[in-house]
Amino acid sequence: MIPLILGGDDPGFFERCCFGRSETPHWTSVASRSGSEQVACCSVCANIYRIKDVPSKRYWCEKERQIAKAMGGALSQGKYQRPKRVLKGGY
Repeated sequence: MIPLILGGDDPGFFERCCFGRSETPHWTSVASRSGSEQVACCSVCANIYRIKDVPSKRYWCEKERQIAKAMGGALSQGKYQRPKRVLKGGY
């Protein structure tokens, strides 16, 4: 079983699970990884997969980019949102 934490301050913000791609507010909590290296994982997949099956953050992000490109760049579906960029200087 993969340990999970509830991620983010916005309860309406979901990412895609690194395994099944379902929308989830949960993130892995793998002890051997830093906070920035954790990936989104739903509770169903966390009970099926093992810690050694968790992909790297780099691999997961690249996979999501490839899927978005294949879908015509559509990352937003339902509650799943592209992370908002905060630009300094009000631009």
